[in-house]
Amino acid sequence: EPVYIDASIKEDWNNIIKAMEEIFTPIKETIAQGLVPLGEDGGGPALHALLLVDEELAALPLEALSMFQSTATVVRDLSLHVVSNRMKKIDLGPQDGKSPAPVAFNAGSMSYFVDLRREDTAEMTNTKGRECEPMVNMFSSQILEAASGKEFSGVLGNESSLAGEGRLKSVLSSATSLIYFGMGRPLSYIPPKLLTQTSMEDCRFALMVDKTGHEVSQRSQAQLDNHKSQAELQLEQSYETALLFTLRGVTTVAINQLPVVMDDNWEFLQSVVNGLQAGGMLSEIVKGAASAHLKSERGSPDAGGKKGKTPDPEVAEDKPYAPYRHVNPIIYGYGAMQVGNKK
Repeated sequence: EPVYIDASIKEDWNNIIKAMEEIFTPIKETIAQGLVPLGEDGGGPALHALLLVDEELAALPLEALSMFQSTATVVRDLSLHVVSNRMKKIDLGPQDGKSPAPVAFNAGSMSYFVDLRREDTAEMTNTKGRECEPMVNMFSSQILEAASGKEFSGVLGNESSLAGEGRLKSVLSSATSLIYFGMGRPLSYIPPKLLTQTSMEDCRFALMVDKTGHEVSQRSQAQLDNHKSQAELQLEQSYETALLFTLRGVTTVAINQLPVVMDDNWEFLQSVVNGLQAGGMLSEIVKGAASAHLKSERGSPDAGGKKGKTPDPEVAEDKPYAPYRHVNPIIYGYGAMQVGNKK
């Protein structure tokens, strides 16, 4: 069963948040001055926070801090220079506050990597508490079939053979948006060296639906990790993964920071893909998918607050969810991109 069914996990999470609140107390007031209230009637514009964090702070679940709960979305980036470079790639349109932002990328064209080592077999679905089918089966039957007529292409894991580096590089270099749906850490499956040799200047969004696994995949990964240096392992962490994809040209990267069970990842992926097909602001689509399990949607009358305020993280049904699901994954890059959908 999901480890976070244990009440101690929620208690530990609450203790982490409490410790973070104490750490950031000296600068809370300064940050709050930049987070202008939405107005008493809740009718003001939605607020979107941008955090520039270094590698040390990036390990913290900063999005869970109370000072950011009045914002519609929280997006991270590496530096102001990187922010500037990302924005230069995007047609921002007229900056008059009235004209709609132009579409930055077309969700009708997507590339994907799904369970590259085909570790999620039918046998693995017998895990207690798991409801979903193997990853490749679900992605093929529910996402690719629904995408009929659209330009979806990529690699589905094969039990008999692994995709070669040439095939992986072809998918990376041609992607305008990319989905990784798989086990563990994405760069333990896509070699970092291969990524650093590949230009992804045309890729506007890379979605990493990762940090899940089962006993077999974790045992296999541990064996592979034993042959890697500490520096190689560090390159596979969330911050470094977002950094490497950014350096290769990707405009926005969303990646899980904390472990997730397979059912939760699948629900999240479905929600994001549906949101991308419907269109809208990228960061709001991702945040909405991460918060879809909460009792009250953001800004609804029963959210207990004004428009744009995140409700308390109470789940909508008896199914257990990680207490941090609503702040997982995290987004690096230009979250204000507008998503369109053309065949």
